[in-house]
Amino acid sequence: MVPFSSAMFLFRLLVGAAFLLFTSTCFAEYARVAVASNFTAPMKKIEAAFNETYPHHKLTFSYASSGKLYAQIVHGAPYALFFSADSDKPKRLIEDGLAVKSSRFTYAVGVLALWAGGSEISHNPASFLQSKGRQKLAIANPKLAPFGEAATQVLDYFDISSGKLQIIKGENVSQAYQFVYSGNVPFGFVALSQIIDKDRREFWVVPPHLHKPIIQDAVLMASENDNKAALAFMDFIQSEQAKRIIIASGYREKTEAIELYDAVYE
Repeated sequence: MVPFSSAMFLFRLLVGAAFLLFTSTCFAEYARVAVASNFTAPMKKIEAAFNETYPHHKLTFSYASSGKLYAQIVHGAPYALFFSADSDKPKRLIEDGLAVKSSRFTYAVGVLALWAGGSEISHNPASFLQSKGRQKLAIANPKLAPFGEAATQVLDYFDISSGKLQIIKGENVSQAYQFVYSGNVPFGFVALSQIIDKDRREFWVVPPHLHKPIIQDAVLMASENDNKAALAFMDFIQSEQAKRIIIASGYREKTEAIELYDAVYE
């Protein structure tokens, strides 16, 4: 027979454990997060850091082109957060009443790079592109992905038409990267974050004045405005810890990018 004092201790222990389980379940929440494909690598690092800080929250991430994710949201996909590769789509979601106006913020500014996938790029990228004749060049679809739109602005700047190069369009910048990585396309415009650990001679970082800044905004869906996991993640990604990961991954801060662009076009 268990002594009374031991039985009471065991009872209190079980009650305490049940209370902890109950409270952790109450404050834990689940959220689905839509992320532009160019931000895959840093987001995975940020996710790992977030999980260490908030182990009781559960997040699921989906990566695709901003255009595709936007279309999914408009058609009812149950995302709590949308990390776009531009600022236009989050604005439109707010205008349509699908996102919380006050939640919108810039989490990163994308950096475009021309990558030769194992070959050395000349010191004169314009001549490099113009000398390739009818060779293939991979870019993200400019109608779906801001990195693709920026790539077309660079080609226009150098007066390089599709007649001079075979433009191969990927659905998003990740697919453009895969075209070059696989060797099916010799070179292409990709996100610096995708190749930042490659040999520096293989790529050219496009100067920011050659295309409009790739302002990447995030927004909270109106249907999830009280989702604790989503709110916690929004706070976390704006922390100094997350910002360090973003900059180290090949992105610029908003003020710097806009100043570099405006210095040429004001």
